[in-house]
Amino acid sequence: MLYFSLLSVIAGLTLYHFYYRGKTEKQLEGLRNEPSATAEMKMVMKIIEESPCMISVKDWDGYYTLANKRYAAEYNQTPEAMIGRNVRDFRRHDFNDQLQLEEDREIMSSQQKVEYEVAYTDKSDQQRWVRVIKIPFLENASRHVLSMAVDITECKQIEAMVDYQSRNDSLTGLPNRLFFFDRAAAAIDESKSVQSTFAVLVLDLDRFKIINDMLGHGIGDQLLQSVAVRLSNLFVNAGTVARVSGDTFAVLVPHCTELEAAEWAERVIALFAGPFPLAKHELYITPSIGISMYPQDGADAETLIKHADTGMYLAKELGKNTFQFYRADKSAAATRQFMLEGYLRKALAKNEFELYYQPKMNIKTGELIGMEALLRWNHPELGMVSPADFIPLAEETGLIVPIGEWVIQTACLQNKKWQDEGFLPLKVSVNLSARQFQHNLVDKVSLALTFSGLAPHWLELEITESILMQNEETIISILDDLKQMGVLISIDDFGTGYCSLSYLKHFPLDTLKIAQPFVRDLSKGTVDSAIATALITLGHSLGLNVIAEGVETTGQLRILQDQQCDEIQGYILSKPLSSHDFARWLNTEASKGPELVT
Repeated sequence: MLYFSLLSVIAGLTLYHFYYRGKTEKQLEGLRNEPSATAEMKMVMKIIEESPCMISVKDWDGYYTLANKRYAAEYNQTPEAMIGRNVRDFRRHDFNDQLQLEEDREIMSSQQKVEYEVAYTDKSDQQRWVRVIKIPFLENASRHVLSMAVDITECKQIEAMVDYQSRNDSLTGLPNRLFFFDRAAAAIDESKSVQSTFAVLVLDLDRFKIINDMLGHGIGDQLLQSVAVRLSNLFVNAGTVARVSGDTFAVLVPHCTELEAAEWAERVIALFAGPFPLAKHELYITPSIGISMYPQDGADAETLIKHADTGMYLAKELGKNTFQFYRADKSAAATRQFMLEGYLRKALAKNEFELYYQPKMNIKTGELIGMEALLRWNHPELGMVSPADFIPLAEETGLIVPIGEWVIQTACLQNKKWQDEGFLPLKVSVNLSARQFQHNLVDKVSLALTFSGLAPHWLELEITESILMQNEETIISILDDLKQMGVLISIDDFGTGYCSLSYLKHFPLDTLKIAQPFVRDLSKGTVDSAIATALITLGHSLGLNVIAEGVETTGQLRILQDQQCDEIQGYILSKPLSSHDFARWLNTEASKGPELVT
């Protein structure tokens, strides 16, 4: 549209000079009022005079034969004041009149149209951009040049903004992934020419998702901004820092050896040693860093970042807050992690999860009293994926929240279905993640119970010691709401964390589950055996029901009976079973439970 408008103006100017060349402004003014002046000519003259384009015509010596209002205004002149005067008469501090005259004469000599964009300083001392078109023409053998300039400052500003946004992260202002790839490609070209190496560091913030979930995305964004500032200050004039995804940053360090890359990684880790003061919080967070080196770890930017990512995942596996170089022999495990995460993100939608059930028995009466719902993932290609592989990954990615919600819903529906089919009513236990406490847990449990029709006292929620110690007031409030609803609460794997029994009295618990490691060596009279005995006694002193998990032998069972343990769970009763097999077990094997009690 811009070029079409310019061509229209050019046509008008040609007509102007063809028909009205040599007429004074007074004559033109009279012409406008003459009856013989056609509407078309009036329109042409009006376009020239009122056009937002800056339009002028100069002869070989630089004298103006035309200047419209917009052009004259740039010199604080009127069009009449400029006609017949030389370009040298209107000097500006940003304007070289001699160069301008030489450029115009070159165009007139070549008889070739010229187009270009140029920046200049306007009368308000502001930088402006214009698109200039200059067209030479002859009039009575006299050479002239027609100049038109369109202000494109706003377009330039929009282009600059779009370019910045396409290459920079809007939250932190750092270069984004695209910009980083460009820098890496340039570093590769430079390194090839001078035979040097460089390093790519990819760092991920450990536990960032937990902070984001607990304190909100506002605090999370502020933390990312603070991290960006620290990294930028550390690598100023030493490397390129970019934010390549949510809480993942990348750094390119040119002309860097492997030893120097390790030193940089250590400086980054030290950078996170101090707290990040945000609002009312002082947050501590650590980085896991992966490093790849050019050229040995990749010949292109994409491969280098991919391999640095692999090193970062290896660092996380080693306990976080450390760094690891990419090593091809270690990449298989990290590659499997990438693959598992991709599959895991689709597993819920593809109905690949199922619940297995393991029975629980009262060892004083021999009565079957419940079952624990255990999540299983049956992938169509990988087969049964171990919970030890995918549960930590679900926790880290936050996928445990929707998966956990599905587990509660499915367990409630299945338990109610069995009750409706006439099976002995049993309580079903479901394990909770700390993340679920940050996502309307009470409402979701209530919805699952309402939708399934299961009475609340047939649902037991199992939590770990680590959950109790995260945010005492919030956790107690949520557990109180669940207890008022009628749901039972159990503390799972007790004895493996740092929570004391005196600490437990503040929480509305019903059951204490002794962790399997303390049960395993019961019959050997080890320290673990003594701990299990003490846990039973202390649990009862707090009025809690006590259950031992991982019971496999009659020897373990008899000791637990002697120590007045209330319930057991383990392979001595049954391995975890699918819902179909568990129903069959209830029909055929459950009645054999009392034989275990002597």
